[in-house]
Amino acid sequence: MAPSGVKLMPHRHQEDQIYTVMSGVFYIGSSDQFDGDTVQAYPLGSVTVLPGNPSHFHWARSSEYVAQVTAIGPLILQYLDPGDDPRSGGAPWSRRRGMTETKWSKS
Repeated sequence: MAPSGVKLMPHRHQEDQIYTVMSGVFYIGSSDQFDGDTVQAYPLGSVTVLPGNPSHFHWARSSEYVAQVTAIGPLILQYLDPGDDPRSGGAPWSRRRGMTETKWSKS
């Protein structure tokens, strides 16, 4: 889940990932730099496959969204700018969800 306005800055995964939009609109861009003008919108019910390794970013541009992510692990997430990595305290905004902590950038 990503609250409205939240950005997940440019990063990459080694594994292929399948995103299924469960609610809201999921916006994703493919680039080493965040550029809101280049995002593609995936509305409720959309399914998209992100191949492993290309740089991309996510944005809850118009509203909160929920996306189910399916992949075969281990899951490795690498931010292009280590300062954007919420695991190292880079992202200024976080939200606790159940037993795990999910952090998002809201800058």
